[in-house]
Amino acid sequence: MCFVPARVFAQEQNILKQSRDIDYVALNPFLEKLEKQNDFVIAFRVLVSAIPDSAANYFVLTKNANQFKAFKMSIKLEELNLPNAKLELIWANFVQNGLLSMKDERDLVDVCPKKYHIYNAHSYEFTILSKGKIKTLTYYYPEYYDEACPGMDGRKKIINSVAIVELLKFKND
Repeated sequence: MCFVPARVFAQEQNILKQSRDIDYVALNPFLEKLEKQNDFVIAFRVLVSAIPDSAANYFVLTKNANQFKAFKMSIKLEELNLPNAKLELIWANFVQNGLLSMKDERDLVDVCPKKYHIYNAHSYEFTILSKGKIKTLTYYYPEYYDEACPGMDGRKKIINSVAIVELLKFKND
């Protein structure tokens, strides 16, 4: 019998802040499959409001113990051939930017006078799954709002997280 201190489990339970229980009926099947096989799943996609029914292309990072894998999902799930070191860099960036603890943009107070000046732009969405919990972060056109209404730290963190994904996700050195 192995003894693990209760605080270890508490830390794992509390690492994903502002999360809720996963509704597996509503969850995309590929995310459900990956969530059941891994400790963490972080799925990123760009949503374009002008094309609401367009197929979303996901970049997905999974973490199981200290092993990472990356996938892309459009029509089917495909594993990307990226070295663990690059994937660790993406994970470290996500952790450093606080994706596991930050709030969704809709949950933040925003008194920006230019809040509704942009229509039909894009949103960045991160869906984070871990141990039966889910958290979704959606930020609408953060590049514009970071310039027009500075001061919301979450926007810069989302922009930084997207930049590292875009920089590393399809490079196969």
